[in-house]
Amino acid sequence: MTLRFLDSFDHYTDLTQKGWVLTGASTPSIASTYVRTGDQALRLRSISSLGTMLGHGCNIALPAATYVTVGLAFYFPQELRGMDSVYQRTLIAFLYNGAAQLRVCWDKRCGTLAVARSALSNPTSLSFSAGGLLAPNRWHYIEAKARLHGSEGFCEVRVDEATVLRLENVNTKYHAAATVINGIALSGGCSSSEYVYVDDLYILDDAGTINNDFLGNIRVESLTPTADGALNAWTPSAGSDHWPLIDEVPPDMADYVATDTPGAIDTYHLTDLITSSVGIHGVQHLFYAREADAAGRILRPVVRQGGANHFGDGQALTTTEAYARAISETNPATGLAWTEDDVNAHAEFGMERQ
Repeated sequence: MTLRFLDSFDHYTDLTQKGWVLTGASTPSIASTYVRTGDQALRLRSISSLGTMLGHGCNIALPAATYVTVGLAFYFPQELRGMDSVYQRTLIAFLYNGAAQLRVCWDKRCGTLAVARSALSNPTSLSFSAGGLLAPNRWHYIEAKARLHGSEGFCEVRVDEATVLRLENVNTKYHAAATVINGIALSGGCSSSEYVYVDDLYILDDAGTINNDFLGNIRVESLTPTADGALNAWTPSAGSDHWPLIDEVPPDMADYVATDTPGAIDTYHLTDLITSSVGIHGVQHLFYAREADAAGRILRPVVRQGGANHFGDGQALTTTEAYARAISETNPATGLAWTEDDVNAHAEFGMERQ
C-alpha cells in the first residue's frame, strides 16, 4: 500500500486549507481541549438524528483504490450522552464519489464497534464487536481497512492494535456502481452540543510495495523550520533570514518567501522529532503556498542530504492559499526507510519552483 495522507492537526486551524471538505451544519474544527500529541486535535460533532448523523463531519478525497486503510486516535469524554443505536455514532465512512458505502460505528454505552452498509439512514448491519472495547476519557487507536464489493467485500477493524471485527466475502457497498474507494469521511456521531476528538491520522491504499498493512498505534508529529539550510534562492519578504518568515503556526502570509525563477530552491533545518521513534513510515512535505496568477506553477519537495538534492512529485498551485502536500515513504537520499537521525541531523527539507 501507499501512504496517501497524514494529519497531526497541529499546524493549522482551517480544515479546508488542507483539502478537507466540511459537510452539514455541525462544522468540525481544530481544538486544543483534548490532544494526544502536539497542541491540537480534530473536534467532531453531529446532530442527534440517525438519518443525518453521517452528513455532519469532514471528507477527504483520495485516489481511487481497491483497499483503503484508515488509522486514527479517538477520544470521547465521560459526559457524552447515550444514543438509541450504535449506528447513530458513525466514526469512519468509506466513500465512493462522495457517497458513504461502508461505515464503522461506535457505541459509548457498551464500548462496542460495528460495521454497517449504508449511505445515511436505514443501515444494514454486517457485524458487531464484543463490548468493553472503548472507554471514556482515554485515547484509543482505531484502524479500519475495507474493500467495496457486492460479494467479495472485506472489512477489518482494530482497536489498540488488536483485531475486533473481520468480514470477508460479504456485500460491503451501498450503491451498485461503487467499485473503488475514493474518499474517507469522519463524523462525530454526537448530539449538537457534544464533541469527540481525533488525532494522529493516517490513510493508505493498496498501491506500492511498502506501508501495505495496518501501521499500528502511530503518532504524527508536525515539524517547523528552525534555521536556513544550504540553499536560499527564494526572496524573503523582509530581512535576510528565510526560516522566520515561514515558521508560524498557524501559517501567516503577512511574511513569506517568494520566487518566479524556475529551479529556485530553498532548504531548511527543522525541529527535532519529539517522540523517540522505533520506525518512521513516511515524511509528509507541506507547503502553505499560492501562485500570484493562474499560470500553472508547480512546487515540488526537496530533500537535501550529503550535498545532493532529491526531488519529490510536483504539486500544482492555485491563486488561493492552501497546503500542497507530498509524501516520501523512504528517504530519497538513501532509498531506505527514514531514520530519526535522518530527520533530526542529516537532512534539510525545502521546495523548488519547478
